[in-house]
Amino acid sequence: MELIPGSVFAVMLFRRKQWWLAAALVFGLLAGCTAPVSELDALEFSYPALRKARAKFREGDKSAALAHLKKALDEKPDLAQAHLEAAQLYDNFERNYVRAIYHYERYLELRPQTEKKEMIEGFIRKARIGYAAVPAEQALDWDKKMQALQEENERLKNSLRQVRANLAERIAARPPLPPALSEPETAARVAPPGGAAKPENARYQVRRGDTLSALAARFYHDPRKWKPIYDANQDVLRGTQQLRVGQVLVIPP
Repeated sequence: MELIPGSVFAVMLFRRKQWWLAAALVFGLLAGCTAPVSELDALEFSYPALRKARAKFREGDKSAALAHLKKALDEKPDLAQAHLEAAQLYDNFERNYVRAIYHYERYLELRPQTEKKEMIEGFIRKARIGYAAVPAEQALDWDKKMQALQEENERLKNSLRQVRANLAERIAARPPLPPALSEPETAARVAPPGGAAKPENARYQVRRGDTLSALAARFYHDPRKWKPIYDANQDVLRGTQQLRVGQVLVIPP
């Protein structure tokens, strides 16, 4: 379901005598999107700000709907469906053709395989015709806004690339975890044969389903002896008895 329902949008186009665009829209509604694109769009409908925008549109408050769409795009610039619905509002209610063109083109950039492509390209051509009819002073102002939008989009892309690069550097800088000992190796270190040498603390990497009692049963053959393991790992457990997969614990002899 689009922000402007398809049937209503088609009636609007017929009233404005744009028969070919209305026919293209009806064809698009009957044909639908390819499964991958429709699934991507459907996932985006659950985004909170986009849901609020749709609710406000149903209430008839188009200004509030547009405000929520702007918020959605500030939080998530690659939210394709928000671009498409913002384009429709700018095109059909704000008559701000520059912003409409920008958001239509962003949707096509994010959804290049959509079967709505031909229809949206028709909307872009219509918006350009509308833009050509506006006074020169207003057109100049819209040119500046379009440039600002493009610069903002590039800034957001660069910021996202920098965040990803910083995250990759932090992950690469982390020291590797010590290799987990197999159970025979761990058992040998906990209880060396003959007792000739003082046994060393073993190290064990937590796996899915492990608990302190289960480790006590495994290494000490008594699930009630979990307390020594807990006491030896205060720096890792930090006051909790809950284990996390990947933690490396000391197993006292």
